[in-house]
Amino acid sequence: MDPDKFRQRREEMRVRRAERLRQADKNGDSAISREEAGQSMPHLSRHFEEVDANRDGRATKDEVKAFREKRMQQRLDRHRGDPRF
Repeated sequence: MDPDKFRQRREEMRVRRAERLRQADKNGDSAISREEAGQSMPHLSRHFEEVDANRDGRATKDEVKAFREKRMQQRLDRHRGDPRF
């Protein structure tokens, strides 16, 4: 893939993720509660304990990002050395 298209695609994905979090944050406190996640973000809801790193009952943007990065690293580690990846 063309590097410029790749960067553009990543930015589009980042914007979409941020918008989904904003829409899920029904009370506007800049975090997603378990209830808010359950209403509109099923993946986040299923993994809420792992995402909510400080166990305060809220998933912040930074916690969601850290969870996403951790999962991506786990996938990369799982496929390391596999010539198909």
